[in-house]
Amino acid sequence: MKIDIGDLTLSAQQSSRQTALFIAIRDKITQGYWETNSKLPSTRQLSKALSVSRNTVIAAYEQLVAEGYIQSKASSGYYISARLPEHYLTTAHNQHALAPTSLQPQVNNTNNAFAPGVPDLAHFPSKKWQRLYQQQFNRKSFLGCNDLQGDINFRQVLSHYLKTSRSVNVSAERIIVTSGAQQALMMTIMATTQPNDTVLVENP
Repeated sequence: MKIDIGDLTLSAQQSSRQTALFIAIRDKITQGYWETNSKLPSTRQLSKALSVSRNTVIAAYEQLVAEGYIQSKASSGYYISARLPEHYLTTAHNQHALAPTSLQPQVNNTNNAFAPGVPDLAHFPSKKWQRLYQQQFNRKSFLGCNDLQGDINFRQVLSHYLKTSRSVNVSAERIIVTSGAQQALMMTIMATTQPNDTVLVENP
């Protein structure tokens, strides 16, 4: 992995730019921001990015090599050493910074039984859904060129369903299709309330 120079800066408090560059790179390494075995920028690239002479970068790199922070590989460049000097591994701060993090898989409890807004995923017709989606993918309505309230044909079907099955007499022009219950609630609140209004919500 190649290192991005990023926010590498030289402190004006150091006696020379070479020393400032050495300390800046050393701190990146010892604090764990630059990972082991990563490739450092070339001397030419770093000198141009920091507006310093190439000799300054070469001297700083050579000092880092001499003290064991980086290593030079012939015809390849400079790399962060796999093992850092022992005296920089003794403090608790640096040990914590250099310790590899263990990413443990987290259990997703969202799809438990009776979770609001979650279908029975075990019986969801995934293959059929994928096939139908592929058949309809080229429709402009799927690519964002749609009415702000939602596809008019879908709203007309929904209006008919609400009338016949739920006894709700609402025209398609008064229906807004949202991406979910949270967006619908947010739009409703923004349209019907004022700042500091009291809102009562049932406990789900």
